[in-house]
Amino acid sequence: MGEIKSAIELAMERTRNIVIDEEERQDLMKKDMDNKVRAALRRYMEGMTDPQSAQRELGGIKGDEKARDAILAGLLIERFGLSRETNQRLFLLLHLVTDPSRYKELEGELKALEDDFADEANRRRVVVARDIGDRLKQMGVTGSAVEPNVETWDEWKQGLHQVEMSFSARLLTWKQRADHILNP
Repeated sequence: MGEIKSAIELAMERTRNIVIDEEERQDLMKKDMDNKVRAALRRYMEGMTDPQSAQRELGGIKGDEKARDAILAGLLIERFGLSRETNQRLFLLLHLVTDPSRYKELEGELKALEDDFADEANRRRVVVARDIGDRLKQMGVTGSAVEPNVETWDEWKQGLHQVEMSFSARLLTWKQRADHILNP
């Protein structure tokens, strides 16, 4: 009478002679490291962990430290944008896991870019608010208590999109520079 084998036993029998070469092993290790770094960064950015916990988690990822740092730097650079709040969180983590002398200049450049973006967005907001206010007056909606909620108007969304587009080239240039500095 035959022996009844589990699915695991059958799978083990069929894969017994399969060998992974060194290149495949390195690829698997790199993918595993990439997944772990992405998961740690996601938890940090979503506020599930504090900066020190993220630092410990990233430091605990086994493997080549340079490869891990390159993966992290690439992911951070990818996430930098025109949001001051997001960028502050990213730089805080970058400060904890990398030598600050490597990116201090980058931080100043991005802050200047954020400031320029905020100034331009505010100028655009004033213009759009004035235009909306004029349109409301023409419709008979007036008074000292009338203040349009600019963020809900399509004109503001279009204006903000135009400002973002005009700054996207500068941001891309900054990201390329950051990549060169953080991943020499």
